[in-house]
Amino acid sequence: MTVYVQVKSKKELNKRLADGQTVVGTQHFMGSEVAWPLSEIMPDGTVIKCFTKVVDGSPWAKSYGRWDAKNRRVL
Repeated sequence: MTVYVQVKSKKELNKRLADGQTVVGTQHFMGSEVAWPLSEIMPDGTVIKCFTKVVDGSPWAKSYGRWDAKNRRVL
């Protein structure tokens, strides 16, 4: 599974998570979007892609990592 989060970088995303902010990512699947809060329910190993802009209706990812469910962060 791949989830997109609108942030500048993995560093910013991990800081938000460490600060206790609720971060919601979206999964794009065959023209539809599903929102996923990044929390303990996110499957371990999920690919998290960080984006800052949308091109032709799709997020343009500039960095990505894998969700570490145990530590609640993106590696």
